[in-house]
Amino acid sequence: MIVHQADRRSREMQPGVQHTVLSYNDDLMLCEVSLERGTAVAPHAHPHVQAIYVVRGRLSLEREGRTDTLTAGESCALGPNESHGVTALEDTVVLDVFHPVREDFVAADKALR
Repeated sequence: MIVHQADRRSREMQPGVQHTVLSYNDDLMLCEVSLERGTAVAPHAHPHVQAIYVVRGRLSLEREGRTDTLTAGESCALGPNESHGVTALEDTVVLDVFHPVREDFVAADKALR
């Protein structure tokens, strides 16, 4: 799957959070998430393995009771069902990679087209 710039569709996941599905196949998904400074995504867990790469900005990552700060160029990997949440310490853009593909995100993306 190739997604060109003109094909990108974003949706507001919650106030201050824009989510864009970039590309995916049956096993892997790449998404871009933009967070406005001060926006928090509440701790949650899902059965997917997830990697987070900070493209721009800075965020506080809470996972399994620990809190770390990630800045541009830094990343982390989360295991399945590992509780995690973030707070944007400044306007931030991250890339999220999921395995397997998030079917809920596929359905939301298809609804935008």
